[in-house]
Amino acid sequence: MMRIIDGMKEKAVYLGNQKMELTDKLAETELAAALEQKQIQIDKLMDRVEEFTKKNVEFTNLTSLLKQKETEFEEKNRSITNQALAQSKTNDKSELESFSDGNESKGRDELP
Repeated sequence: MMRIIDGMKEKAVYLGNQKMELTDKLAETELAAALEQKQIQIDKLMDRVEEFTKKNVEFTNLTSLLKQKETEFEEKNRSITNQALAQSKTNDKSELESFSDGNESKGRDELP
């Protein structure tokens, strides 16, 4: 009977050890799975960072281009305005000269 009890004790110790090993393996497996999930999340975040960086560079380039185009527009607008003013002054001067020329000849014709 003692032999049976000793055999059962040995088997209980063996099974306890096996249980601890399996528990450790399970914990390692769960940890590995959790680490793999975290790595997947990190990879996704890194992809988003890369995408954000590309879009940020694109946005910066577009902003710079927009500022350049606004400057060009303002310069052309000033040029057109200046040309229109110059043309207007030329037209006003011509009208004044033709008006005064017309009045001078009328005045001479009327004089005796």
